[in-house]
Amino acid sequence: MNEEIKRKLLECIDEGLNSLGRTVKQVIYWYLENKFGVKRCDILDKPEEFIRALELMYGCGVVVLENMIVSKIREEFNVQSEDFIGAIMEIKRRYDSFSKIQNYFIILIV
Repeated sequence: MNEEIKRKLLECIDEGLNSLGRTVKQVIYWYLENKFGVKRCDILDKPEEFIRALELMYGCGVVVLENMIVSKIREEFNVQSEDFIGAIMEIKRRYDSFSKIQNYFIILIV
């Protein structure tokens, strides 16, 4: 995934978390990093750990929070997955495939 896609995905996560309020979002990021070792910039590489940390923080309420985040991702990227981990994997597959095709054409042109 290129940096632009990563930036857009992290913005979707921010928007989903903002639905709880900016202060709550900041607290979530603090807990993720300090209690679970997951920095904001690592979420896309560790989606399972991100969701697991949210489950430990919010229990069954994580479903609502995950739905808010995934709603933003689906809106921005038009993915079919209805869960966070599936959406991230779908986007990675899509853009990794696109990158390989793009590199192939660059090689052909050169």
